[in-house]
Amino acid sequence: MSISSPNLNSLGIIAGGGHVPAEIASAVTQRGGSVYIISINEKPSRDLFAYPNSVISIGQIGRMLRLLRQNKCRSVVIAGHITRPNILKLRMDLGFFRYFRTIVSLFRGGDDCILRKIVSFFERQGFIVVGIPAVAPELVVKRGLLVGKDLASNDMQDVACGYELIQKLGSFDIGQAVVVRNKRLLAIEGVDGTDAMLGRIIMSSNTFLAASGALVKATKPGQELRIDLPTIGVTTVKACKKSGLRTIALEAEHTVIAEREQTINLANSFGISILGVQLAQNTLNSRDNIKIEASKLACLTLKTADSRHLLDACNGLMAGRIISAYATSPSIVVVRQHILAVNVGETLENFIYRATRLRQWGNTGELKRQGLLVLSSYADVTQRLPKILSDNNFAGIAIDCRRPLPTEFLKEANRLELFVLVCK
Repeated sequence: MSISSPNLNSLGIIAGGGHVPAEIASAVTQRGGSVYIISINEKPSRDLFAYPNSVISIGQIGRMLRLLRQNKCRSVVIAGHITRPNILKLRMDLGFFRYFRTIVSLFRGGDDCILRKIVSFFERQGFIVVGIPAVAPELVVKRGLLVGKDLASNDMQDVACGYELIQKLGSFDIGQAVVVRNKRLLAIEGVDGTDAMLGRIIMSSNTFLAASGALVKATKPGQELRIDLPTIGVTTVKACKKSGLRTIALEAEHTVIAEREQTINLANSFGISILGVQLAQNTLNSRDNIKIEASKLACLTLKTADSRHLLDACNGLMAGRIISAYATSPSIVVVRQHILAVNVGETLENFIYRATRLRQWGNTGELKRQGLLVLSSYADVTQRLPKILSDNNFAGIAIDCRRPLPTEFLKEANRLELFVLVCK
């Protein structure tokens, strides 16, 4: 579809944070198209104000649709980082309540499930949802070495390992980025994004290590490709430098570079190679190889897990077994059918604290216990653990372990009304 097509004239841009929405607007207008930008970010980029725009709350659904129609936007692109909202703090309009059932349906599932529902919602309103490659192809990574030295064999092995893991975890709707060094997993992206993941590595890394390892970014197998493409920019490259990484590998045709010239020049000055890799999509469902069903779980406490928690436990345990091939003793937090965070290097207590403060779509910040911790190692089971979970409003814990658990641990879990699940 060309930019002169009627569907791409008066393109509506639903803009989150970052530079990408403004870069899309620039690409479209330079080709003779026109745009109308609706910023749903509390602090919109100044670059957006060079184009016709409105700034609204993400809860003003009615106003958003009205603005798109008033400005004759038949096609819509959704781009930029969107902060997960606390529903109690949203500014809402009548449109929010008109489509309340649809909005409530967003409260369950992982990112891709939510994004598919968002695309479907706009399509039902009569809009054509397009992806960044259709309107700003110059932002998308192409195959080949973009900057830096050719990769050594050990670097390519790290890249291959990272892509393999992203492919295997695709059906669990986990993050689009991993960091691998010497074929071992250092971190997996959570809902807090790539830069936060790299920040955790910076906090834990030995700064005297020689530069090595790779940041690998790719779409998840089967992902909705019109929204939420993996993106890097200047901040990412700076974080990779501080993390001691020397390679950034990006899926060709499905990854975006923001502020491309500055990003590539900075990587070059740091001695970091950026590579576009063409992937063959994996159609294998890893769940078929590692199957854990609720009937295979035993509850060891007075407090029992309901069907939703059992499903969350199964998903977390299966994902944990896949990750265990790449990292020692991973731990996982699952909330409402969504793997919220994965830990492969933090202390368990810090991980629980971090995961508790991550927000899902529609999280009201209520005190009701929700979600569970999944452990891959018996070594992480301590008498203090139930208290830490209770203090952070977890409902329970699932452990991939068949050996007897300490009596004091189970007594404490019972006292605090937590459920404890183990594999039979």
